[in-house]
Amino acid sequence: QILDAAGVKGGLIVHLGCGDGKLTAALRANNSFLVHGLDADPKNVEAARAHIRSLGLYGQVSVDHWRGNRLPYVDNLVSLLVSSVESQIPSDEIMRVLAPGGVALALNPKSQIPNPKSVKPRPAGIDDWPHFLHDATNNAVAHDALVGPPQHVQWMAGPAHGRHHEHTSSISVVVSAGGRLFYVHDEGPTASMFLAAKWVLVARDAFNGVCLWKRPIAVWHPSLAGMGANPPWLPRTLVAIGDHLYAVLGLGQPISDLDAATGQTLRVFEATKAAEEILAADGRLYVVAAGTATPPAPPSKRVLALDPATGQTLWEKSDADTTAVRPLSLAVHGGRVFFLNRNVVLCLDAATGRERWRHALPVAKIPASLPATLVAYRDVVLCADRGPMSEGPMPIGELTALSAETGQRLWTRPCAEGWASPVDVFVADGLVWVGSARGRGWIVGADTKGEVDFTEGLDPLTGEVKRRLDTTAAFINRPHHHRCYRDKATDRFLLVGRHGVEFIPLQSGEPLLHDWIRGMCRYGVLPCNGLLYLPSHPCQCHVNMMLTGFCALASGRGFTVQGSGFKVDDERLDRGTAYAVEIQNPKSKIQNPEDWPTYRGDASRSGSTKAAVPTDLRPLWQADLGGKPTGVVVAEGRVLVANADTHAVLCLDANSGKMQWRYTAGGRVDSPPTIHEGRALFGSA
Repeated sequence: QILDAAGVKGGLIVHLGCGDGKLTAALRANNSFLVHGLDADPKNVEAARAHIRSLGLYGQVSVDHWRGNRLPYVDNLVSLLVSSVESQIPSDEIMRVLAPGGVALALNPKSQIPNPKSVKPRPAGIDDWPHFLHDATNNAVAHDALVGPPQHVQWMAGPAHGRHHEHTSSISVVVSAGGRLFYVHDEGPTASMFLAAKWVLVARDAFNGVCLWKRPIAVWHPSLAGMGANPPWLPRTLVAIGDHLYAVLGLGQPISDLDAATGQTLRVFEATKAAEEILAADGRLYVVAAGTATPPAPPSKRVLALDPATGQTLWEKSDADTTAVRPLSLAVHGGRVFFLNRNVVLCLDAATGRERWRHALPVAKIPASLPATLVAYRDVVLCADRGPMSEGPMPIGELTALSAETGQRLWTRPCAEGWASPVDVFVADGLVWVGSARGRGWIVGADTKGEVDFTEGLDPLTGEVKRRLDTTAAFINRPHHHRCYRDKATDRFLLVGRHGVEFIPLQSGEPLLHDWIRGMCRYGVLPCNGLLYLPSHPCQCHVNMMLTGFCALASGRGFTVQGSGFKVDDERLDRGTAYAVEIQNPKSKIQNPEDWPTYRGDASRSGSTKAAVPTDLRPLWQADLGGKPTGVVVAEGRVLVANADTHAVLCLDANSGKMQWRYTAGGRVDSPPTIHEGRALFGSA
């Protein structure tokens, strides 16, 4: 009844006044929810934890002791907040922690029936990212005023790393719409690429990272293929529009229309068999698919439009013009469809598929499988391609601006590919920004100091330089080649991957460098929902400081503070029964050199022991801990281990393995305790 009243189908639920935990546990109606209960009474907390543990749900449902009028969450995190008690928490504090579109429900104290709900509106200044290149125009620019230089973590998810740097990228594409994040991911083991791949389509809540659903993908690009062999169109197999997700659920498959909230199939568009690229615009789907000819006929492609509401094919073009459609070049804007083949830009009527115009480009004879850049912006079509391959690695190419109405050439300008990526062309803040430095400023064997890029903003109609930027800090004396993916932008910043993620302000100011983060190989980063998303990467570069995992970073402070500052109350420290109590343990006074009391063995982190270990090993005992354990520590006749998934620290008898005690903490415990003078010391978060 509560979930129906809220209309929330997944995400993070917070239950204020959780009491005995029965309602708290019930709020986890399925695997799409993560539930956190809060209560001011420590006895209620213990009772609730015991009940949830008895159901085997602890971790997915957890409870903590909390008092005061500030909630322990960053801004824009909670999907549903349910209050079972009259709360002293101000309404603006509740709105602070709710995610955009999040719901607050107060239950009637007597009937426990939900009162009318409150919904946090979606801020006007944030944007979705429905396509690989933002939208059907291929202009990879988010209209998001809240995305900025990261200052704190919004959420983190696994895995810590992608599977391999030199093979197929573990994440093919990420898109976002309606407060949800969708991506195609290889969940195969990171230990070895020779172990089987496990490709899945994943949906997460965009603001708190809770996994909403997964669907298996039977056949995908071979995981052992070299990184450079990835089909460039793979990121175009997923488009999110409102409550619909259009996806290719396997190589050679047609497009499926999925319910974005549940992942259930609503419709399959059989006419799109072997779909490679999807665009959505003006209520239609535009698709590049492999041709229907069978060998020994040469491979071909076709372009078609369909009505997603009915599944009806509106038109299809399959002829000499579409045989070699360049990957990533299809764009839709202003009632027109544009694409590039080997040497011609074509414009079709979006409603009928009839040709409007064509314009020949003096491009080099290169394989049609190589991607090209085509961006449609207002009355201009911007086409960028590499130069002749005979000129060496990443040759200088040409950016050509055409009239969207007639196909007439307006102006041209030199351009260059990025590092293992196509030419970057953005229209941001009303100006054209194009990559012109080979390799985005770094070429093997060239000047190791680098070369500046994105220094000039051009008028879209004339190509005239309207603004100049000093991007020296982002490109010069950077010790690594540009990352192997296309850059992204917002209306305020260019987000380049020269070394980490460099934010280049489009108005004024120095570039802001973030060497501790990077995007995923072949895909890059995702700026939307007021956040910067970083899919799990496989790199060991700067491993001493590089952030790992699938991360969402926010530019705000994360914990909005009203007034002059946040006062830390000494009463917030919970003093347990062992606090300031002298523990009489004679064994602890004499250290046993054969003990292993802390994670790395001792305070010097030696990782070694003087204990003699027999060569003939056999099991003495085995204990089922009910989850994934951390490492163990052994001292004073006890084995202590933590279980991060259930927030627990467990103590076993070292000789028999029998459970001596279990303690449930207020958060995840990701490493074993330290045993010191009779106490077990650990942290949780």
